Amino acid sequence: MQNSATEKSHLNAPVKTIESADVPMASERPTMTWEIVSADTAISAHIRSHLRRVYITLGLMLLFAAGGVAFDFRYHLPWWVTCLVIPIPLFIAILCSPTEWMAFRMSCSMLLAASLGAGTGGLVKKAAAIDPILVAAAFGCTTLIFVIMSLCAYCSERRSAIFLSGFLMSALLILAVLSIVNIFVKCKFLYLLGLYGGLLLFSIYVIVDTQLIVERAVWGETDFVSHALELFLDFFNIFIRILAILTNDDD
Repeated sequence: MQNSATEKSHLNAPVKTIESADVPMASERPTMTWEIVSADTAISAHIRSHLRRVYITLGLMLLFAAGGVAFDFRYHLPWWVTCLVIPIPLFIAILCSPTEWMAFRMSCSMLLAASLGAGTGGLVKKAAAIDPILVAAAFGCTTLIFVIMSLCAYCSERRSAIFLSGFLMSALLILAVLSIVNIFVKCKFLYLLGLYGGLLLFSIYVIVDTQLIVERAVWGETDFVSHALELFLDFFNIFIRILAILTNDDD
């Protein structure tokens, strides 16, 4: 009797059909959107608004950098002018000026991006002379790395990568010293170490800087111009290294 009662209860138990299941059908699979990512990572509406400003500013800086490359194709300037003389004062102006000077700081950031873009004009011209697809491939690879690392920053545990900032700064300083040494010794190994090591470091920097930007926004910092500048420098350094690697491999 007990077995028959058990069998009856199983027969009368409601069966969860496909229509009532929580698992979506293949045709109903949701697309990856910013709302889904932010919902899974507990990013508040205030932080989402700040990040939108950051990425819009970053996109504008990339456009101005592309304009700087086009300018260098027509009016070539020495690299030390476009990479040192012009960007350094603009960088200091952005960091030292009050956040209320929005128009001034935005103008400085766009000019800085255009100047750095012009500084890469020689490398872009060399790659385009070998094969124009190299430039598009480098930009595509850079964008892919940037998006993946950004998603890693958003989807990982909060502040989980910030502790790497000290290590990254030390490693970056070592690479900078080796690059200066390589100017005089002309060592192929040091050159490749700077390319691949720098590519790895700045890829990780995307995660660290993104988490730092989120944390600063949580604590009320709204300086989206300097935050966009940090991400732009990460993107810029990844791009020039990938382009140099592709050009070097082709040679």
